[in-house]
Amino acid sequence: MLFSDRRSCAVTAERSAMSDERGRAVRPPSPAGVLALRSVLVAATSAYVVSVLPGVRPEGSSYLPWLDFGLTTLVMLLSAGLCAVRAVATPAERATWTWVVASIVVYLLGNAYYYLRLVDLPADLVPYPSLADAGWLGWYPFLAVGVLLLVRTRSRGAAPVLWLDGLTAGAGAAALAGALFLQPLLEVGDGGGALLVLTNLAYPVADLALLTVVTLVFHLNGWRPDRTWRWIGAAAITLMVGDSVYMLQLAAGTYTDGGLLDASWTVVCACLAMGAATPVPEAQATGARRPTPAVPAVFSLAGTAVLFSGATEQRALPLVVGVLGLLSVLLASMRLLLTVREARRLADAHREARTDELTGLPNRRELMHRLGSALADGQVDGTLSAVLLIDLDRFKEVNDTLGHHHGDQLLRAVAERLADVFRDGDTVARLGGDEFAVLLPDVADLDAARALGRRCDDALEDDFTIDGLHLHVDASVGLAVAPLHAQDVHGLMRAADVAMYEAKARPGEVVVYDPSSDLNTPHRLAMLGELRRAIQGDELVLHYQPKLELVDGRVTAVEALVRWQHPVRGLLPPADFVPAAETTGLIMPLTLRTLSLAIGDAVRWREAGHELQVAVNLSPRCLLEPGLPEQIRDMLAERGLPAHLLRLELTESTVMVDPVRSLAVLRELSALGVRLSIDDFGTGYSSMTYLKKMPVDELKIDRSFVMDMLASPDDEILVRSSIELAHNLGMSIVAEGVEDAETFDALSTLRCDVVQGYHLAYPMGAGAVLDWLEGRGVDARRAREAAPVTDGVPTPRTRSSAPTARAV
Repeated sequence: MLFSDRRSCAVTAERSAMSDERGRAVRPPSPAGVLALRSVLVAATSAYVVSVLPGVRPEGSSYLPWLDFGLTTLVMLLSAGLCAVRAVATPAERATWTWVVASIVVYLLGNAYYYLRLVDLPADLVPYPSLADAGWLGWYPFLAVGVLLLVRTRSRGAAPVLWLDGLTAGAGAAALAGALFLQPLLEVGDGGGALLVLTNLAYPVADLALLTVVTLVFHLNGWRPDRTWRWIGAAAITLMVGDSVYMLQLAAGTYTDGGLLDASWTVVCACLAMGAATPVPEAQATGARRPTPAVPAVFSLAGTAVLFSGATEQRALPLVVGVLGLLSVLLASMRLLLTVREARRLADAHREARTDELTGLPNRRELMHRLGSALADGQVDGTLSAVLLIDLDRFKEVNDTLGHHHGDQLLRAVAERLADVFRDGDTVARLGGDEFAVLLPDVADLDAARALGRRCDDALEDDFTIDGLHLHVDASVGLAVAPLHAQDVHGLMRAADVAMYEAKARPGEVVVYDPSSDLNTPHRLAMLGELRRAIQGDELVLHYQPKLELVDGRVTAVEALVRWQHPVRGLLPPADFVPAAETTGLIMPLTLRTLSLAIGDAVRWREAGHELQVAVNLSPRCLLEPGLPEQIRDMLAERGLPAHLLRLELTESTVMVDPVRSLAVLRELSALGVRLSIDDFGTGYSSMTYLKKMPVDELKIDRSFVMDMLASPDDEILVRSSIELAHNLGMSIVAEGVEDAETFDALSTLRCDVVQGYHLAYPMGAGAVLDWLEGRGVDARRAREAAPVTDGVPTPRTRSSAPTARAV
């Protein structure tokens, strides 16, 4: 920073050296010296202004050579010195202030010639124009170059429209000033020859040009220019007023040397110097300022008024005034055309910002806007609004098989169908990808909204013909109604999204949002945070349910069932937290923690003389996690547990998520010696081909078939067929859900290999497993007669108390 206050000077003092354009070291000016120069300048200028006040000088002594010439010369030298210091201290603005110094020096030479050669001559012998006028007029080109260089330096990045507005304002202001002052000034030299007229014209025209530039800069800076420009603006206004008054007094014969008017020109130099003595702005935000067309509009009206005045008063305007007035009007017209074009561009951009580029439908932004309006109207008149969220099923297969070009054509065709089947007031929008939405702003009730939702299926019922190919599209449709399911835009969209994902499991239905199936609640988010801490801590516990071999009545395996010992809510079953973990990244840490606990318990049982195989359920997401076999191998090796004592149970649907990748992972696990089972067999949709390829050695019949096999012939057939299939494939078969002796005996008759259920034992803690085994022995009959226990506590053997949720 430079000059203006002690803080700025302190900053300047911290700079030990600067560099000029050629890279040479430049010593910065002394802060104390700068302050001294400025103080002397202010004192000298003030002294000169006071000296010319009426009544200060002796009567009849309007001109005091030793005082007037001395003080004006001192002020100009000090002004040139401060500008020179600024040029040295500010390399970026060196050219600017060098030109300003030159302008002051030229003015000083003209001033010196006048005081030394002309001031003592009689008035009728003073030549006009003279060499003094050459100096006084000669300073304008130098000053103009310096000011224009400063404009370029300080106004980089200004938008073109700002420059146009600034020029309009400058031309209008100059035209107005010219109309007020220029005509009388021209009359001063009337009949005095061309040189006299040109000289008289040169002063105000140059002043008007300077005023135009200053007005431009003020506009570029939002009419809040920095302090340098304020001082330059003050100099321009003072100069124009001084020249105008001088010419008028000269025309009237009332001008005398040594008055306030002479002080005005000296003040102009001091203003320039004070502008040089202000801090350099740290940042220029000119380019970021918003156009303010009101200001140039006012000045263009001024230019129009000048032209109108000249036409109505039937007197010729000076040429320069007419040109400036006409220029302001033309520039204002250009600005109007630019404004219209910008308005059209903004309208197009606004439309494009709310329109899907591919389909031409409203996009998410526009849908949210219209939905907000519909909800606001509904709150006033009590109407219902609904949102249908539509996701095209297996659309990725189209892109992968036929390419994105065909996929885009299909999306456009779907958009046309949907737009045709809904009501005129409904909004069909594309949210992105293969996801569409329909806003139903006024529906009678939930059933009416559901009926409108079925139009999606109607629209997609017929095949689409794309480049000669017949493609069929199915969709999952979720429905949410306001204010039944949510009262705000984002809440309603989220509810529709939840319903849409629920619809993926219920093909062909328009699924209405059900809060009870919504896992994405604030409670769930809080629970996930607690679950993360539970996994890292010691809040997870495992209960185990024994498996009995029917051939010899031995218990050789147990299934691990995870529980959460919540510090506030108590012992939570897996149904309370496993589904939430399944949909997040927590399922893998949860499974690894479960495996670690199960392997640790199996090792302790083995050390106690009971070699029990422990089974752990495996999530679909875990099976697709890279490095799972290596992690399990390291766990087994670290604990010293043989791999065959670990069994991983996975459902048919787990494998079918990504059959190729899943089979590769299963083969790696099998190669380690880990046993594999298909859990809930009969409820999935795996093919015999994949079942034959999977390296599994055990099938588990789902409990839903086993529990009702005595009452349902169909379930009995399914159980019998599953047992025969497993045996034919060389696998063992496990029946879970055995809750009474009759089912136990029936399974034994059907040659089932292993049974598991509450008839044998309820899930129990790791310590209770050892106590249970010690108390039971190996007698299968005693196992059937023993009361089921949980952690050593007898439990009633009722179906209603049996947990039904799957565990990890």
